[in-house]
Amino acid sequence: MVSSYYYFILFAILLTTFGFVSIFYQALQTSNADAIPYSALIAFAISTIIFLFISFIRKYPVHLIFYILTLVCILGIMNIKRNMGTSNQE
Repeated sequence: MVSSYYYFILFAILLTTFGFVSIFYQALQTSNADAIPYSALIAFAISTIIFLFISFIRKYPVHLIFYILTLVCILGIMNIKRNMGTSNQE
């Protein structure tokens, strides 16, 4: 039987994923990600990669999908920041 903690953890992961999806969407629309520091994005990316490996090893496919989506959003935001920084320097 699955514990209620499992569902709380899954819901928290879902909220985090949708939070990054909305930030990524906003950054794509405005091409502005200045307010998000690289250190925060790198920390989130590292923690997401760790959770990604854990969910892969423990065979949690739903968690794995959410972590992959979160990592794609984080890397997309970092790419927008990098491209925006090079276009501002020209």
